[in-house]
Amino acid sequence: MKTNLLFPIVVGLTDGIITSLIFTAGEILHFGGSISFGLAIRIAIGVALPSVFTFYVAEYARLRRELVDASRELNLSSPMHLINSQLGRVIVRKALIVTSIGTIAGFAGALLPLLISVMIPSPTWLPIAAAILALGAFGMGLAISVRGNPIYWMAALVAAGVLVALIGSVLHIVG
Repeated sequence: MKTNLLFPIVVGLTDGIITSLIFTAGEILHFGGSISFGLAIRIAIGVALPSVFTFYVAEYARLRRELVDASRELNLSSPMHLINSQLGRVIVRKALIVTSIGTIAGFAGALLPLLISVMIPSPTWLPIAAAILALGAFGMGLAISVRGNPIYWMAALVAAGVLVALIGSVLHIVG
């Protein structure tokens, strides 16, 4: 996988799963409430929309900083020579691509565990378990991708999922 695409996928999926978990854990754990399809879509959209701004601003700033650094390396009198060139337009497109990938990953990460509650309403804790297991599986896959220890990565993301579910049950945001 291209390294510039790994970041938005990792951040998007992780953020999507974690944020939907913190939003819904209180409703699911305290009241045994299942999540409707409409609510699952609304939560996934609510998780994904802020990512549009976050990813674009962060990626555009990173790429523009690279142009400023390159202009310094080339001893240009001003970085505006590169920023106003074709390279400036290329970084806008690249930032939009990364933004799209991160946003879609966030939407999918938020929606997939919630859809389990829609399709299998009982037992009610199943979407929480599915989200935590998804984080663990994602951790293992990510560890393999970056040549890390799959057990450590899985354990870290599962622990994060459990912690966020506990915090979400206390905050009780949705419901």
